[in-house]
Parts: sequence; C-alpha cells; structure tokens
Amino acid sequence: MPRQEIDNTQPRPALYYPYIHIRSEHRLKATLLCAPAVKRIVPETYRPEDSFQIAKYTQIIGPYGALLQPCPCVF
Repeated sequence: MPRQEIDNTQPRPALYYPYIHIRSEHRLKATLLCAPAVKRIVPETYRPEDSFQIAKYTQIIGPYGALLQPCPCVF
C-alpha cells in the first residue's frame, strides 16, 4: 500500500475530546496559542449550551475560520 504524503503547509486544528462542552476558557485560550482553531465533535442535531465566555469563540473568525468549530458526526 503506497504511503500518502501529508500536506504540512497549513497548521492543523486541535481536537477537543472526549467532551462537547468546553470546561475552561483558560485551557481553550492556551490551546489557541498553539493551534489556529479548536474543533469539537458535536452531533449534527445538537446545539452546545456554551456559556457566554465560550460562545464568543464560535463567533471570532481567524485566518482558518472560527476559533471554536464544530466537527459534525453522524450516528
């Protein structure tokens, strides 16, 4: 099986796992210092109940999209 090359020209987002809700704004900020965005696995029909402090990161747009992004999953 041939080895696939990985495109390293764009930074990769961090994955927030295994939780949906961000538990600490401080940890989110620290992660965003190292990664361009944070993705979290969210079912398509579910809308996270984020606090105001966390919800603002879904509205702030950086060079690679929102700082906090959903990564939809289908069950």
